[in-house]
Amino acid sequence: MPIPRFSPTPNPRLIPVIPIPTGYSTIVVRPGNTLTSIASGCGTTVAALQAFNDLGSSTAIYAGERLRVFTLGLGLGTCH
Repeated sequence: MPIPRFSPTPNPRLIPVIPIPTGYSTIVVRPGNTLTSIASGCGTTVAALQAFNDLGSSTAIYAGERLRVFTLGLGLGTCH
């Protein structure tokens, strides 16, 4: 007996949901944090953090420093 194959059929009624940044929150850098770890935990990129915080190409951050991160309109975007 042949195995049925799944063939996805596009549904024109489905609209992809793309989260759009609607604001920002401020996080405080902790000892040991890096832009990479913050970006990963906040669902963003190092480049986005650099641009949003006017860091240029620098990746230097310091404990106690405050960084802005985008929040999303779908209740997403909180850092962990």
